[in-house]
Amino acid sequence: MANSGRLRRSALLAAGILLAAGILAAVLTDLFRKAPQKQSVVSFAMGSVLSVDLYGGADGTAEAVKNAVAALDNSISRTIGNSYISRIGKNGKCTADGDFADNMKALLALCEATGGAFDVTIGALSDLWDVGGATPRIPTQDEIDAAMALTDYRTVSLTGFQVSVPPGTLLDLGAAGKGMACDAAKRILAADGEVRGAVVASGGSILCYGENPGKKTWTVGVRDPDGGENDLAGVIRCGECFISTSGNYEKYFELDGVRYCHIISPFDGRPVNNGLKSVTVRADGGMKSDALSTACFVLGEEKSLPILQALNADAIFIYDDNTVFATAGIAGDFELTNDAYRMRGA
Repeated sequence: MANSGRLRRSALLAAGILLAAGILAAVLTDLFRKAPQKQSVVSFAMGSVLSVDLYGGADGTAEAVKNAVAALDNSISRTIGNSYISRIGKNGKCTADGDFADNMKALLALCEATGGAFDVTIGALSDLWDVGGATPRIPTQDEIDAAMALTDYRTVSLTGFQVSVPPGTLLDLGAAGKGMACDAAKRILAADGEVRGAVVASGGSILCYGENPGKKTWTVGVRDPDGGENDLAGVIRCGECFISTSGNYEKYFELDGVRYCHIISPFDGRPVNNGLKSVTVRADGGMKSDALSTACFVLGEEKSLPILQALNADAIFIYDDNTVFATAGIAGDFELTNDAYRMRGA
């Protein structure tokens, strides 16, 4: 009987040790889950700063994101002499790889969906005004008309991997490139399989990927158009998504008290001046969010709403009078943090 009691006590003790070990392992596992290893990379691509912060994942994944964005830049940049875009500009056509062809197909679909408010053939008009360049100027109406004749996404031909445009037409993917960089980043993060969360920022486009370690949501700042780079009008709390902002504060020149911004309307060939300071779009794709932020800035709020609804996206419009409008799908996730602004109707 005594031996039997000792055996039971030993068994209970062993079970207790195993249970404690199991609890400790679970606690340690939970701690590691809450604080995965962070990788960070900062570089320059797409004409702006690229920053990558990711949690978990294999060593070198952040570097792989940087390399993927650099490769994309090498294919779509107008300033890189051997890029596909540059070759098309010189020769009127180019046989590219499958990724570029797929991107062009998606871009042309967005041109169509926005009724041409986003137009990949805006290059001649961009060059004419040269906003943000070395020689910004106000061109004559005849010059604008000539450039407008070269601006029409419907003239782009995509056959297999070959892209061609009419003589003089110039492709410019600047209104979608930074969002495309975020798309490229997401593919790398997803392929890793062990990345728990990440934030990738390419200029005005941001990818929030996976989970924010230790928190329920990501917090993305919406810049104050009248402030510096670190000044905010408000914040968006979100899960995994893409967010892009276009505004008249990014690149512009002023003459006789008039601001001429870098966002050119494909409809009249002039910098947009419609009472908007910025438009921020949240969508399920980077290219989509970036292209739509430009299109919505061109179109204005009223004409943008049906397009946003059709493409399952939401937007925040900030006006010259400091009023702010947010579409229904994002209004509950957006909070003004700057007293200089007020929500429409508030």
